[in-house]
Amino acid sequence: MLITITGLQSTLSSTKQQQDTFDMIEIQQQQQQQQYSLQQLLSLGNLKNLNNFYENFFDIGTLIVKVHRAENLASADINGKSDPFCILELVNERLRTSTEYKTLSPVWNKFFKL
Repeated sequence: MLITITGLQSTLSSTKQQQDTFDMIEIQQQQQQQQYSLQQLLSLGNLKNLNNFYENFFDIGTLIVKVHRAENLASADINGKSDPFCILELVNERLRTSTEYKTLSPVWNKFFKL
């Protein structure tokens, strides 16, 4: 008995199989890196940092505000001028600029960091 088996494989499908193999290897490497990263994250030193995270849970960043100026304010003094200042309030923070004496158009150019 003589059996002959012939098959043809196009180069396109061969290239696709190679690419699929490379993709699978890359996915496996990514999974190993993620697993290693998770092990590092759960190490004892990082668990201490995790406790600090919960202590500062509501500290989500820094807000920087610049107060430039005011123009054409209403006069509050008898002499037709005012002594203006600016108050910034954010939740439980309250900040105040310096008082600019005898002016209706004060310029502060002051930065506040909250």
